[in-house]
Amino acid sequence: MSVSAIAPRRKRLADGLSVTQKVFVRSRNGGATKIVREHYLRSDIPCLSRSCTKCPQIVVPDAQNELPKFILSDSPLELSAPIGKHYVVLDTNVVLQAIDLLENPNCFFDVIVPQIVLDEVRNKSYPVYTRLRTLCRDSDDHKRFIVFHNEFSEHTFVERLPNETINDRNDRAIRKTCQWYSEHLKPYDINVVLVTNDRLNREAATKEVESNIITKSLVQYIELLPNADDIRDSIPQMDSFDKDLERDTFSDFTFPEYYSTARVMGGLKNGVLYQGNIQISEYNFLEGSVSLPRFSKPVLIVGQKNLNRAFNGDQVIVELLPQSEWKAPSSIVLDSEHFDVNDNPDIEAGDDDDNNESSSNTTVISDKQRRLLAKDAMIAQRSKKIQPTAKVVYIQRRSWRQYVGQLAPSSVDPQSSSTQNVFVILMDKCLPKVRIRTRRAAELLDKRIVISIDSWPTTHKYPLGHFVRDLGTIESAQAETEALLLEHDVEYRPFPRKF
Repeated sequence: MSVSAIAPRRKRLADGLSVTQKVFVRSRNGGATKIVREHYLRSDIPCLSRSCTKCPQIVVPDAQNELPKFILSDSPLELSAPIGKHYVVLDTNVVLQAIDLLENPNCFFDVIVPQIVLDEVRNKSYPVYTRLRTLCRDSDDHKRFIVFHNEFSEHTFVERLPNETINDRNDRAIRKTCQWYSEHLKPYDINVVLVTNDRLNREAATKEVESNIITKSLVQYIELLPNADDIRDSIPQMDSFDKDLERDTFSDFTFPEYYSTARVMGGLKNGVLYQGNIQISEYNFLEGSVSLPRFSKPVLIVGQKNLNRAFNGDQVIVELLPQSEWKAPSSIVLDSEHFDVNDNPDIEAGDDDDNNESSSNTTVISDKQRRLLAKDAMIAQRSKKIQPTAKVVYIQRRSWRQYVGQLAPSSVDPQSSSTQNVFVILMDKCLPKVRIRTRRAAELLDKRIVISIDSWPTTHKYPLGHFVRDLGTIESAQAETEALLLEHDVEYRPFPRKF
């Protein structure tokens, strides 16, 4: 099969409307198929800033004969030089990692979400996409979020260059949007700040010729805000954020690395790896099970390292362990509150328990031996004693959500008023403790709090999260009622005014 392409060309159809054409000729079975892809560009997409005097003159009604509403404030938040009065443009990684922070009513005002960011978020996390769309759709005079259709504006659309990855092209499209907004709003003394955690994207923005884009990481931007102390606790703890903060800490605890995507796909095809949803035991958070189609009973997963950072409800890929490591279901009742109570949240150290020692001894088994092992496992499941066990080698889809819990008193220094690492014990006893950073540890000690999970690196014994909000004092009627509604995913918040 051969593919040939005619170079892209632009053809002006009418005032304010142009089209980019690409024609591909694909020969197959002696025939030829011509594929024409047209991308329409407009010159009348407004910036939606109330300060602008140009866009109201070029804007046209939509299909319902309604003009778009100009939402961005004419007097946005002003920070110290060189930022001054500014609008914020978000990168995809910031939206995915810090959606809770974007929804916070005390920060992030006058925000521009490029269409390419919205599309990337939809492809990577539909729940986050839904929350972002709601934030933009229901934006009021307080938050002021807008979507700018940069992919359909002839001022901001960019062609993908030869040998350029899709991710690099999308990053360049975001920078082009920032550059156009900066030039467009320059007469009104409003700057544009690109908030991204991608270091290469920030460096590229500063190196581009005639670029006056101001770039900041999420942490850098939060530190510039006047109420930074109040919202610093809600900054997500990603692995890249913590490298500088934890450079002096030492960890001798390491989870096994996940298999590569190619190895997982090959293993599933060859029948040596299995896919299913993991269910953690209600009585022992270090024991789980996965229901597999070919097995009459769920396969056991025992031990912290065999669970390999899986949460209850995650869609996982598992691999059967050798027959010498098969075990009977545990009769021990164990929850995270009473497990390793002396762990220090500031130091990721410690060794695994006896249940995990076997997972450190790697045994090389061929695919043929693994298929025979699966037959032995099916026979062993008919017995009431020893059961086949497996280990998690890949997590296909996370089931992370917002969780309710309380601070572990043993991890809190009540005399300290500075930021400290603390453990949160979750209401769901199937889940491990979560480490968060907060400067309000003493204040939150007797509170029900809501947290979100950010990441779980291989060198961390516990997942990393961030504080979202507190529900009230433990055992108070209001706090416990709201906690139960949140834990069981019952919608209780008031409907938007549109309803």
